[in-house]
Amino acid sequence: MSSLGASAAGTVLDGHAWTPCIRDWGERSISIFSSGELQPATVSHGDVVFLVSSDFDNQAWAGLSFDGRPVEMWIGEDGADFSEYEQVFAGSCGALARNGLECTLGLAGPDAKLAKDLLSASYTGEGALNGDPEIKGSLKPWCSGEAKNISGVLISENYWVYQYHAYGPTGGVQGVYENAWPVASGPSATVDSYGALIGLDLQPGQWAHCPAQGLYRLGGQPSGLITADVIGATVNGSPLLTVGEIVRHLLSTRVTADEIDASTFAPFTQAWSLYVDSQVSVGDQVREAMRQAGGYLLPDQSGRWIAGDFYGEGTAGELRGDRTAEPLVETYSQLASAPPAYRVKVGHDRSWTVHSDDQISPLLLDITDEEARAAAADAAAKAEAAGQKADQANDKADGATDNVENVRRKLPELVRPLLQEPIERLSALHIQGAAVQAKATVALHEQNLIAIQSLATRIEDDGALVAEQVTQLTTRVENSEDRIESGFLEINRTIADADEALAESITAQIANFGEDVNASINEERIARTTAVDAVARDLDEMSGRMSTLSEDLSGEILDSRQLTIDKDGAMARRVDALGVRIDDEVADRSAAIRTVEEAVADETEARASAIQTIESTYGDRIAAIEIEASTATDALDNLNAQYTVKVQSTLADGTRVLGGFGVANQNGVVDTAFMTDAFRIYTPGVAPRQVFYADGDGVKMTNVEVDKLKAGTIDFEFINRQSLQNAFGGYQVLPGGLIIMWGQVRMAINDEQIIPVTFPTPFTTALMSLTATPYIATANNYRDLWIQTTATRSLTGASFYCQAATGNQQRLDGFDWMAFGY
Repeated sequence: MSSLGASAAGTVLDGHAWTPCIRDWGERSISIFSSGELQPATVSHGDVVFLVSSDFDNQAWAGLSFDGRPVEMWIGEDGADFSEYEQVFAGSCGALARNGLECTLGLAGPDAKLAKDLLSASYTGEGALNGDPEIKGSLKPWCSGEAKNISGVLISENYWVYQYHAYGPTGGVQGVYENAWPVASGPSATVDSYGALIGLDLQPGQWAHCPAQGLYRLGGQPSGLITADVIGATVNGSPLLTVGEIVRHLLSTRVTADEIDASTFAPFTQAWSLYVDSQVSVGDQVREAMRQAGGYLLPDQSGRWIAGDFYGEGTAGELRGDRTAEPLVETYSQLASAPPAYRVKVGHDRSWTVHSDDQISPLLLDITDEEARAAAADAAAKAEAAGQKADQANDKADGATDNVENVRRKLPELVRPLLQEPIERLSALHIQGAAVQAKATVALHEQNLIAIQSLATRIEDDGALVAEQVTQLTTRVENSEDRIESGFLEINRTIADADEALAESITAQIANFGEDVNASINEERIARTTAVDAVARDLDEMSGRMSTLSEDLSGEILDSRQLTIDKDGAMARRVDALGVRIDDEVADRSAAIRTVEEAVADETEARASAIQTIESTYGDRIAAIEIEASTATDALDNLNAQYTVKVQSTLADGTRVLGGFGVANQNGVVDTAFMTDAFRIYTPGVAPRQVFYADGDGVKMTNVEVDKLKAGTIDFEFINRQSLQNAFGGYQVLPGGLIIMWGQVRMAINDEQIIPVTFPTPFTTALMSLTATPYIATANNYRDLWIQTTATRSLTGASFYCQAATGNQQRLDGFDWMAFGY
């Protein structure tokens, strides 16, 4: 099809008949940055609008399926040879939408080909390369570049085989680590297949790899976290190490080589790596990779993918408002200036697995402790020097108030990082009660019925004086099926020698009904002093458990208090925790609450904190709340007070959603933040009224009273009711209800004809006035058609008629129209 009004020369081209029914064609828009910061590039191609009617003999088109069909567009002068036309689009179209004689097709570039999953294979659980049954359904991983510290997927627990790339040959494994410490200095063997890998005679402390299938194997069962440094996918035996090479390779999984302009990727030589074992789309991944490299990824006019340097230098062009130079400026507006954007480049090698403290080898910790001590000594020296400079600066404190105001205008984000920190799992409590029960078993005497009470004093071999009171009670009944028993043990003891004084009380209680039902209580109280410190500790524990054929139920309550005082300072700490748990074949369920309170004071600082965590789980789904309050001050005059409330949900697929609010006061600067999808304020009472609402799309307030508005910071309310998104039409609703509409029709008009126009939005009540003005692209003696309004008009549109005085002057390039109504 071709433009509406095209001449015969424009409808028979390249051996094809082109129906002149296109009324409007899409406008391409590209977005590659926001507020001065580079973002993954997005492209919008707009819509194509064409007419179906008996005049064009194309009514049947409205019944065709267009969705997903390929589309190509060219532009050229009417009458020119097709070889002179320029291709401006290649892609596909969406579903057809019809409104009367008008049909609309949304244009989609080649982006649709990239909106596909990167990970296309999963483990079937049938063993070997298909993995153990435990990982059935898990996606197979992808790796590109020189990836450091990846976890890999354990596909065989019998042979301890891990896979890091499952989509072709790789560059192999450079190192394997257990709790961040090397397993061995290098591989014991390099093989070509899974079968050869598991056939090796490896010993503990050895590893081997299979680059052809992205595998490595350990010689023995590990006791810590296993990670590896690897080189991912290769092409024709060569590793892909740069962002340009990796993005081209990722693109090639969904498009052909002819659809990639390889030369545009060559300048992107930055080292980059990728490891994914959860699903991502190819399009999202390659766009993000280019953004990280300071580039962008776009399809050109023929549909080929090209890479560009956002920060690259080029020859500046000129846009002219008088339309005397191309590209022609249709409209322009000056936006409010954004705050300045600063770029900081920090060099690093990405670590794909982050270790917790208990996942780091003690051998490595010894090294880091030595480095930390050296760093602490260096920091102390620097702090002393800084203190001297600070003393000098205090003598020049004029204008300090102005400095504080400057800080307030450029506040750091104190709260947001706190809200983004994930809530710690309470499953670490193991809410099982096993440890409490094990301690309480000491209350059971070997005899079935006994009551013992004793008072004694003694002198130990080291000279310590001991006074002790012991009470023990046990009752037990046994039958063919169960042992039913209960026990009680209480020990009160005092000890004194030349070095310390100690008083302690220990109580253990237990009741068992066979092996499947039990309840336990432990209490410990200790007071101890030496010449240099004093310690008081109180611990109360209780637990219960019931086991049936189908489920295990358990619960635990813990109350721990400790006070420590020595020559360096004082510390008070209290931990309260309670939880219940059910394990069965349906899903594991648990609910827990923990409160940790701590107060510390020493020579350099004083700090206090209270953290309460509430958690409920059902299978892999987790809901958690954390409330944290803390204060701190130190010898360097730092002051900090903060309070946060966080709510977190973890979905079955592992997706974590975190929100909350907080307020922090750091050295006199207060920052408050909310992290939420929507924020509302209501009036109190039985009929609350919403007075404030905010979400990602904006802020809404009703009945706002403003004392003073700064120029350029607010739009009038009716601005939100206009539509200026289409350069060929728009409307404005004015206060009082008056509506102004306008539009542009751009087409080659070669004879006297009726041209219908649909308003951008219908008038609600009446169309009062309608005008039109002829448009010619350039001055020409033969472009003398004029535009007339007609009686064919309604709330939704109107018809215009073109007329000329002579038959050889019937040409026009379009017209502008304007309508008034309400």
